[in-house]
Amino acid sequence: MTPIIWANILLVMPFILIWVGVPLRMTFKHQDAAPDFSEAHSYLAAKQRQPGMCGAGRPQDSAGQPESLVAA
Repeated sequence: MTPIIWANILLVMPFILIWVGVPLRMTFKHQDAAPDFSEAHSYLAAKQRQPGMCGAGRPQDSAGQPESLVAA
């Protein structure tokens, strides 16, 4: 092989190592980082239906249908 080919191989090797090495380093460095769901219960408790509300929190009219479905 000519010296130009050897020079190209030597120049490409660091880029390939970085291309593969950075994601591997990120994977192995942060492998035990689990999602934190500690606030999920308080969020869901705040979003529960309240008395007198229909479906997704829309108030009902006197006929028992949501206001958006009542014909004018």
